[in-house]
Amino acid sequence: MQLSASDCDSEENAELTYYTLSPDFTISPHGTIFPAGPLDFERPNHLYEFVVMAIDKGDVPRTGTTTVRIRMANVNDEAPEFSQHM
Repeated sequence: MQLSASDCDSEENAELTYYTLSPDFTISPHGTIFPAGPLDFERPNHLYEFVVMAIDKGDVPRTGTTTVRIRMANVNDEAPEFSQHM
């Protein structure tokens, strides 16, 4: 997933880098979000939610934040099994 923010400044003041403190996801400096490990499809409400921060490269860096919500769709991937064989 690709995240994008904009900054109306020019030159270095408009260049953005992205960060997150999520234990479940990482984000590249350019805004591409990756799972940090296997995702839990049985998670309550099938929802992951975390904050991403964009920071510009100005002499006094300015920041903006957003909340990212990723909803997972669970697929029935387990067949029923009998506890005893007949």
